[in-house]
Amino acid sequence: MATYTPPTASTISLLANGGSWSTSNYYSLESPGQDTNTGRFYELYGTSGNISAIGHGFELRQGTDGSGNVTTTLYTNTSDNNADPDKVSVDSGTPAVSVVLPQTVTGQVIKLFNNSDVVNPIMSFTLTSAMLWTSSGGGIVTNSIDPLIENLVFTKTSDSAVSYTFDWENLPNGYRLVKNSTHQTMALPSTDGTGQTVSVTQLVDGDKLILLDHNSQDCVSGIGSSSTPYVFKLVEWSHTSTTVTAKCFGNSNLYYNMGGTGGSISGSYTLYDGNLITMTRSKQKGRFTYQVHQRTNPTGSDSDYGSSYTTGSGKVFHNFW
Repeated sequence: MATYTPPTASTISLLANGGSWSTSNYYSLESPGQDTNTGRFYELYGTSGNISAIGHGFELRQGTDGSGNVTTTLYTNTSDNNADPDKVSVDSGTPAVSVVLPQTVTGQVIKLFNNSDVVNPIMSFTLTSAMLWTSSGGGIVTNSIDPLIENLVFTKTSDSAVSYTFDWENLPNGYRLVKNSTHQTMALPSTDGTGQTVSVTQLVDGDKLILLDHNSQDCVSGIGSSSTPYVFKLVEWSHTSTTVTAKCFGNSNLYYNMGGTGGSISGSYTLYDGNLITMTRSKQKGRFTYQVHQRTNPTGSDSDYGSSYTTGSGKVFHNFW
């Protein structure tokens, strides 16, 4: 198995003509700081030797390409680096929130941009080999490392769609997305990586999503695994000791409200506007079943929308299996 060596550059000097921030700043390795097994973080310092401000740093992260060779990717917005620079490019390439750096160094210029101007960089520096991850043993990852999908997060984007984001390791042949019992092979840009985002559409209430490796084996722990699939819900329910909340997007030109089938709950109707509708009511005493209702106008007749939700029965009700 390959052994990886992190970048050895302790400081990174900025080009004097590389942008408005370049003349009075430099980058310094934040060590040990936020270091991980695959990441090294650099913070922005002023020429006085003091850190300029939290959030202006970047990460140099080790990965591998489709052939198992080591790669170095510069990320502008990981960890607490939530301020400018927002995007990066190599020479005249298209600015993005991350970019794979060339492993063959020929004097390339790395340009950093703010979030409102991707034409004029605010800082630039010349790439050197000291900024790159390297490997011994040929840089090839062996199959002794198990495939892994981690940091998997599902986000509902409409009442028929969801997006999910994840990081992955040792998946040279991609992975499989399982919707109910239908398998779909999904490609990945490299063997290892972060921040892959995928959208799934045409979902209906109760659809289950699972992510497996290319051999249809589990590679996820938690929601999204074969034992705990993500279950798509038209209405997402939750409750505390005092309140019950329903969330949905709804449909164009219709109105929505939360009521109950075990008694009445007062509340106003909300017109669909394309955004997530959040309805919160006081939790009723005893056993009570809540239901989202839709109607064509604020004074029209109700029809049920999505699944109901019951509290007070002594059982726990979940959106996810």
